[in-house]
Amino acid sequence: MTQDVKKFWTKIYIGIVMTFGGDTSAQNFFIHFIAALLGVFVGDVFHTLHLLLLINISETARYVVRASVAHLDQLVATLILAIFMIYSFSMLNADYFSGSFSEEAIDICQSLRSCTVYILNMGFRNGGGIGDSMKLYPFGGKAVLKTLLDLMFFFLINVVSLNIIFGIIIDTFGELRGSAQNRCKVSDPFLTK
Repeated sequence: MTQDVKKFWTKIYIGIVMTFGGDTSAQNFFIHFIAALLGVFVGDVFHTLHLLLLINISETARYVVRASVAHLDQLVATLILAIFMIYSFSMLNADYFSGSFSEEAIDICQSLRSCTVYILNMGFRNGGGIGDSMKLYPFGGKAVLKTLLDLMFFFLINVVSLNIIFGIIIDTFGELRGSAQNRCKVSDPFLTK
């Protein structure tokens, strides 16, 4: 390469990489620009991305995001395990209780796929699990089986899985607070005697 070409690429490197790599205000401006273009040319929903840039401004917001995604591998593994359990419950509901959902107008569990999507949606959001969205049976064999299924779903999905996810996030907050305190400790010779 000639000397002029090297100077050109050095200027490009300094102009782009050094500016956007180290300065958050340049990154903020660039993200605002892209969000504005998407908002004008694609859809108004992209204008809401401007609000998410609070993360670059607020140290507290960065701390919350850091704590929420620091152990993303554990969170994703727990979520995948919960989805597998929901799929198993969907198979049982599709086989034995497909007509017991409270939506009269549509058949929720007409296929295993629709039953899985519905139970995944409503199972996490209902406070009592999927049993909140199902009709009751008169007391008998099927009612006892449905009660056991509803209680197992509530316990395994709504209590255990969600509390594992919350526990991972709370432990991460504690780890970040502990590491921040260790960095900020000032040793005072008068206090250490």
